[in-house]
Amino acid sequence: MAPPKSATSTKDATKLAIVSSSSISPASRRVFDDHLLDFAAIQQRYSTSFNPACPLESHGLSASEAIKRLQENGPNVLTPPKKKSPIALYLECMGFFNTLLLVCGIAEFIVYGVSSDEGITVVYVGAILVIVANLNASIEFFQLLASQKALEGFLNMIPASCQVIRDGEIVAIPANQLVLGDVVSFRMGAKVPADVYIIQSADLKVDNSSLTGESEPQERTVENTMQNPLEATNLAFFSTLAVEGEAVGVVIRTGDSTVLGQIAGEIRCILVLDIEFLAPCVLNQV
Repeated sequence: MAPPKSATSTKDATKLAIVSSSSISPASRRVFDDHLLDFAAIQQRYSTSFNPACPLESHGLSASEAIKRLQENGPNVLTPPKKKSPIALYLECMGFFNTLLLVCGIAEFIVYGVSSDEGITVVYVGAILVIVANLNASIEFFQLLASQKALEGFLNMIPASCQVIRDGEIVAIPANQLVLGDVVSFRMGAKVPADVYIIQSADLKVDNSSLTGESEPQERTVENTMQNPLEATNLAFFSTLAVEGEAVGVVIRTGDSTVLGQIAGEIRCILVLDIEFLAPCVLNQV
C-alpha cells in the first residue's frame, strides 16, 4: 500500500524544515552574504587587514589575535561522528516500538506452546511481529551505518596544512588552526583549507563536484555577480580542490560552520527522517 500523495508532500516539507534548523549553530545560521561585500566590508566584518593591491604583502592577523579567536571559535575541524559498536547500534535501533513488537511476537509463541488450542494462526502472528520488529531495526541500522561512513568520508577530505599570512609573514600551519579573518594562499593541487573569500586570483579553478555536483572545474575570481553563495565566483569552499592557478583569500567560515560542515551535520537528520517515513510503509505492506 503506497503512502498517499499528501504524506509525501508532508515529508518533503518536514525535511526542509529539519534541514533549515538542524545542527547548524546560530552563528553559522546568519545570512551568508559575504560574496556580496567589497574588500573594505570584509576587512571590517572579520577585523582583519590585507592589501588588495598585493595580498601577499598583507599584515593579516597577529599571532596573539589568532590564538584568541581559536580559543573563542574552536579549531577548524568537522565534528567526528560518534563511534558505537555494531551490536550497541543495533540495540539502539530496536527502540521502544520495535522492542514492544518483539515482545508481543515472543508472547504469541509462548501462548501457542502453553496451549496448542490457540491454533497455528498464533504462530503466524508471532512470526510476523518478530520479522517486522527486526526489519524496522535493520533498516535504521543500515541507514545509520551509511551516515557514519559518509561523515567519515567528509573527514578524509580535510587538508592537513596550509599557508597563512600572520604578522606580515607567510607561514605554514596545520589547517585546523585557521581562524576567521586569516589571510590564506593556495594553489593548484591543494585543497581549500576553509570557506574563503577571494581577494586575488591567478586563473584559479576549483573542483566543486563534491559539494554542488558540478562536473566541470569552476573559475574563481575577485568579481562576482551571483546572488546564490554556492554559485558565487568569489568564494572557494572548504575541502574543494584547486585544479588550476592560485589565489589568496580571507577565511570567512571554519569547521562545522562551513558549507561542507553544514552538509555533514544535515546528513544524519535527513537519513533519520527517511527512516521515520519508511517504517510505516513497511508495516502497511505487512
